Amino acid sequence: AHHPITSGGVYGGNSNFMGQFFPFSHSDPENKTFIPFYGTFYHCYRQNVGSVQDFSNPAYKQYIKDIKDLLIKHEDVVLCSSHEYDLQLMNLAYNYQIISGSLVKNAQVSTLENTVYKTNENGFVKLEVLPYQPILSNFFVLNKKENQFELKKSILLENKKKTKIYKNKISSNAEKKYFTNDSIVAGDYGASQFKHLFFGSLYRDAWTTSVTIPTLDLDTTYGGLTPLKKGGGLQTISLQLIDKDGKKYAFRSIDKTPIKAIPFELRIDLVADIMQDMTATQHPYGALFVAQLLDATELYHGTPKLYIMPDSPKLGNFRAQFSGMYGMLEPKPTELEDKTKSYAHADQVKSSLSLLQKIYKSPKTTIDTMQYAQARVFDIFIGDWDRHQDNWKWIGFKNEEGITHYKPYPKDRDHAFSRMNGLFYYLADRDWAIPFRENFNDHFTGIKSLTIKGASLDRVLLAGLSKKDWLKAASKINNQLTEAVIDSAKLAFPIPLQEKSGKEIAEKLKKRKVGLTKAVEKYYQLLSKEVDIVGTNKAEFFSVQRLPSGDVFVAIYPRDDTTKLLLSRTFYPNETKEIRLFGLAGIDSFYIAGNSNKSILVRIAGGDGNDKVIDISTVKLGTKKT
Repeated sequence: AHHPITSGGVYGGNSNFMGQFFPFSHSDPENKTFIPFYGTFYHCYRQNVGSVQDFSNPAYKQYIKDIKDLLIKHEDVVLCSSHEYDLQLMNLAYNYQIISGSLVKNAQVSTLENTVYKTNENGFVKLEVLPYQPILSNFFVLNKKENQFELKKSILLENKKKTKIYKNKISSNAEKKYFTNDSIVAGDYGASQFKHLFFGSLYRDAWTTSVTIPTLDLDTTYGGLTPLKKGGGLQTISLQLIDKDGKKYAFRSIDKTPIKAIPFELRIDLVADIMQDMTATQHPYGALFVAQLLDATELYHGTPKLYIMPDSPKLGNFRAQFSGMYGMLEPKPTELEDKTKSYAHADQVKSSLSLLQKIYKSPKTTIDTMQYAQARVFDIFIGDWDRHQDNWKWIGFKNEEGITHYKPYPKDRDHAFSRMNGLFYYLADRDWAIPFRENFNDHFTGIKSLTIKGASLDRVLLAGLSKKDWLKAASKINNQLTEAVIDSAKLAFPIPLQEKSGKEIAEKLKKRKVGLTKAVEKYYQLLSKEVDIVGTNKAEFFSVQRLPSGDVFVAIYPRDDTTKLLLSRTFYPNETKEIRLFGLAGIDSFYIAGNSNKSILVRIAGGDGNDKVIDISTVKLGTKKT
């Protein structure tokens, strides 16, 4: 990119003493025109407002933010740029930036905190990129006497500040590892007594316990697997594989690298160490326990298995990074042209975003709300607080009427059974601290912090469910997850951990069964305070009836066919303070009727169409309620 994102040059707003009195010297060192005050004013302008070429300009600031948002997801990237009239090498935490702009013209350059090397001499930068070796940056400057460029400085681009992360890899030699078992630990999270006191014991024992794991046979597992592409989020890396039928699988590293989630400004060793250590709040094998519990329910779910990736030529370009890696292999819900081979013979598999787009498009997309409610009850039961919309897939089945009905498929169980003890996590777990983490205990404490990440999706998809529906979902999950099921699920852990953390988690779950219904009721109350009822981009009829008791009954129908009920629910003043109706696109009709002494506030937000609102209701006490 021509434009850098950090610089000690003039576009970065840096100036020296000479620039205050000789304002044109920054672009022409020979120009010594003395203009007092103007230079100071000029540089203040460039530091605070600037043109579109200056870092201070709002457009340039947005550009910097966009590039940083990209770089934060990656490591070992070299951003090559120009723009300034100098040569600079800047450290961007786990990446580098090079500015090479003084080939013809030069200007002043200052040293910043992240400056590795800089010069304002005429020259250029040459990068030497060799396989499996650090990149070498060579700074050439002009020898004016000889009239030729000479090498002035060579610097290896290495991440010297990089936190030491346990690689969860073992040495292996090509094909000979295919059919062997190896002893391995999940991660290096041992701690001193002080660290135990301040940051807690967490699941350190589970991470550092040696277990025996088979090596993945790429020729025979699932009929043979072929690497497809690299993936992963901000904490894990993964390899997507495909079998001969087109079904896809994900191999995810057990250990995490949360450094990608840290802003550049905080990527220092101390912060990186703390973030890496937070991985130990997760149980390395929690997903195995969860899958066994889900087997006793009617919910779709993955079936992860532990493997060590072989050092095989079959890995191709992925061999260097993934060979010997310890991880979980899990089938991905795949939509195939041959529906008999698709996951659950499904017609479609969608992300949450795609599902919402289809739901808003027309009423021909529906979801199994009771099954999704059961899935959310299950999340509460196991203490999984990280249920944002990207942690779901949706399995769709199309009927003869052209309506596609979707069922939930939860994925990524990194934060099930999170253990957060120690002084640091005790403070972080307070209501006034981190709002979206919750310690897994034998009882339920902060329902809001446990559910807040999934609440936005729940508000959209489960707005039609009553308290009775939620309690029914809680009862079903509680009945399915018997104590025998829980005891059996701990056997999914590697043998050395079954009677350690496996037994501990099982005992906590048995006690949580007692308080599950009450916890779900509290969550229902949180969702019911303000409720959003959202239509589609087609024309709908919203019927609102204010009842003498103060209750409000809401129903939605297609505008051209009021015999087909799309959604209905009765709201109660002791639970709900506000109901919001969203018509979206289409010509919608809103009809509010009924009389009561007190009632619930109903807000109506029409869409792009020429919506019609008729309100013949009366509420005797209080302010206007529609």
